[in-house]
Amino acid sequence: MKLLRKIHLYLGLILGIAFILTAISGTILVYRPEIISLSLDTKTPKYQKIEEEEAVKAIRELSGPDINFIDFPMADAPWYRVWNWNGSISYYDPVTLEKLPVNYNMTEIMIFLSDLHIHFLGGHMGEQILGYTGIVLIFMIISGLWIWWPFRRGFNFKEMIPLNLKRKSSLKSHRSFGFFNALVMFIVTLTGVALVFYAPSQKIVSTLLGEVVSQEDLDQRYEKALGTLPANVSIANLEDFTRYYFKYIPEGDLARFYMPKPETPTIARIRFRYPEGLSPFGASFLSADLEKQKIVRFEDYRHAPEYYHVSRTYYALHAGKTGGFIYKFLVALSGFALTLLCFTGFNVWYKTGNSRKNTKKE
Repeated sequence: MKLLRKIHLYLGLILGIAFILTAISGTILVYRPEIISLSLDTKTPKYQKIEEEEAVKAIRELSGPDINFIDFPMADAPWYRVWNWNGSISYYDPVTLEKLPVNYNMTEIMIFLSDLHIHFLGGHMGEQILGYTGIVLIFMIISGLWIWWPFRRGFNFKEMIPLNLKRKSSLKSHRSFGFFNALVMFIVTLTGVALVFYAPSQKIVSTLLGEVVSQEDLDQRYEKALGTLPANVSIANLEDFTRYYFKYIPEGDLARFYMPKPETPTIARIRFRYPEGLSPFGASFLSADLEKQKIVRFEDYRHAPEYYHVSRTYYALHAGKTGGFIYKFLVALSGFALTLLCFTGFNVWYKTGNSRKNTKKE
């Protein structure tokens, strides 16, 4: 137990700053739509599901060579969000399609926090570093519970927030708040790691479910799904593609429209969600080749294997996009909790060191 305490302590001291930066940015990003809404220079639009003609109009007016993709209005983000190739984001009214002015440079701040939380400002390498840091944090949560267990009777809601900087107060807060938030912190951290190491996590889930992961299997499933759609409909442009989607996939809720990429200038994609899916942007994709004027791929969530369904819940669980406002609050609270745990853990270590120094002097 003594060795485990030391490992737990020094891992926390070494990675504490990374934990805090990731936790604070994550907590803020959970409420990103609400923060953007408060930053608007106009009244927040009222959410309404976009129908076919409205979607066609939006694609016609908001698409362009500088546009990467367009997010359609959702319940917690009732506006069009247009992502440019240069990384900037613009917001548009769902009815008038007028650009919504965002104050306080909040759009840029959210982009920065997102880059910090996902890539640690270091691109792919930074993302990998955060992934391994998350694995360490999972160990910290489990080891912390193991260390706490002998003191479980000492748990007290009143002691979760330290009332002063004394060692005893910080230690009680560290134990109580750590235990109270352990489960949600574990879920948020585990799904965050799974998002970074997405392919390996799918293989782990598939092994547990007794399924085989292979691109060939997925291609066969999606080929079967493609066979359920009409093949003799001409799709010459983005508007035709939009109308096709609304006509032949009526149960879907359009979430994101990908413009053709420079490397595939004739391919456009639509991402949508089914009612039973947890992923806020959906887990189904429809691709059209505008040169061949036909649908060329249908990655249908309902035809996918079970491990794919599980992996598509990672983001919703990690970002508080499922479970209602209570789970969303708990996810945000877990970020605050991790920050407090780093602070109280450091304070206990610091005060313990000072106490030993004073004892030696005496």
